[in-house]
Amino acid sequence: MPLGSDEIAESPPPQAPPPQPAPPPPSRRRAVLRAVGLIAVVVAWLAIAGLGGPAIGSLSTVQSNDQESFLPGAAESVQAANKAAAFEDSGALPAFVIFETDGGAASPEQFASWNAFTQTLAAQPANPEKPALGTIGDYLVASPVPGQPVPIPLVPSQDGQAALVVVPLSADKVTTVDCGPAVRGQGDHRRLRGQEPAR
Repeated sequence: MPLGSDEIAESPPPQAPPPQPAPPPPSRRRAVLRAVGLIAVVVAWLAIAGLGGPAIGSLSTVQSNDQESFLPGAAESVQAANKAAAFEDSGALPAFVIFETDGGAASPEQFASWNAFTQTLAAQPANPEKPALGTIGDYLVASPVPGQPVPIPLVPSQDGQAALVVVPLSADKVTTVDCGPAVRGQGDHRRLRGQEPAR
């Protein structure tokens, strides 16, 4: 073709790079080594767990979750825990005596009657039908002041229609003593609610 002609010489199309040969399959030896390595890691973990597992139980002897070990003694939570500890092992089992009116506020005479009953509660028989059970006072906790009777306060309600007496019975002495007749015999406006220890 002469130069200066309008025809463009066609160049041959570019050739695609030759295809790469497929990577050779992993050798059987590599596969075996990989499997042996994985099995060795699993066996090592099991050996560590087998030897160290029993030691985890002994961590409780060297660790402390007690607030007092990392909080200052003046912290409110430490002081509250110390005060609450006095109530946990008191051995008291509360029985509740509830005095109530028929709807109106209690009169001064009723309050005086309730208070007199409360003051004589310790001397009343535990069960009049079974005198061998003794008096309610035989089942009370020990007095905080030796030689003095256990205080049994009368707590009136805010509306004046009822009053509560918490009788501190000893958990060691009370089992299934029925104190109900001693209280029910005093009138319809009195009833006893007691809690018995779990067996």
